[in-house]
Amino acid sequence: DGTAQRWSLAAQSSSPCRHCSGQAPVSNLQLIPPGRVARGLDRAMSIDPDTGTNSVQPHCVCASSNQMGFRHFTGSRIPVSWMREDFRASHTDEVTSCAVIPNGSVMVTTSRDNRVYVWDPRQGALLLRTISGHTHEALCSAFSPDGKWLVTGSRDCTAIVWQTSDWGLVQSLEGHRGDVSAVMFSPDSSTIVTASRDSTARVWKRVCSECFGGNGETWSHIHTITGHTKAVRCGAFSPDGEILLTGSQDETAQLWSTADWSHVYTIKDNTDVITACAFSCNGKSLATTCWDRSLRIYILR
Repeated sequence: DGTAQRWSLAAQSSSPCRHCSGQAPVSNLQLIPPGRVARGLDRAMSIDPDTGTNSVQPHCVCASSNQMGFRHFTGSRIPVSWMREDFRASHTDEVTSCAVIPNGSVMVTTSRDNRVYVWDPRQGALLLRTISGHTHEALCSAFSPDGKWLVTGSRDCTAIVWQTSDWGLVQSLEGHRGDVSAVMFSPDSSTIVTASRDSTARVWKRVCSECFGGNGETWSHIHTITGHTKAVRCGAFSPDGEILLTGSQDETAQLWSTADWSHVYTIKDNTDVITACAFSCNGKSLATTCWDRSLRIYILR
């Protein structure tokens, strides 16, 4: 409906504590530090920063589908008064996702024009460079928690790993038979999960290629998750890295143990396609959103 809403988990009411509006559907939302981000992926959601102790202004980047740009909101303390800036320069097609590096110095946006755009959000979203590698629409993006890597997913059925030191292409992750709709890193930055419309999620582990006569680090496919019956739309790691959460077009969210990638639990009470999922920062709860406009919060026991 063209809006982004902030929700307080501490509040007793189910009403949003802030409402930012626009004219196009919102496809992705990220907070720029300071703040804590619940790491959902494409069509992701963010959990707000803690109240009022930060003197530095929080920022929020909101990618708008059906428009060739994104919105950059700047606020003060909580409750925040948000000032909006629209950026439509450089993109030649719809913006599909946005991601912010953990230290807040860089953000990226992906677009249906196949390209990845690198910005400095501290300077009014200054475009630093454009990187190319996908042969079809770029759909999703995520930074590693250590800030060394960026992974992007595409309609060309691949995900690409980039190194943030020079934005060079490190490796193309191949094997999916459908669009790569979501990408995510484990909290220790050692594992990538790619989710696809082929109803699977593939797990990739970082290895030292020098040990095998190569140069630098590569990512090796170690497992394929096959529990969903339709497209996997989103995913998230728990803060301790022990659980992976996936959400699907089959209207279920599933929990997986990262120790052996075995199935742990299926959440079945969603009534439509799951579009986003996230863990709370303390790992004690998780949330899902659906096409039916609902937000569901679950307590982990």
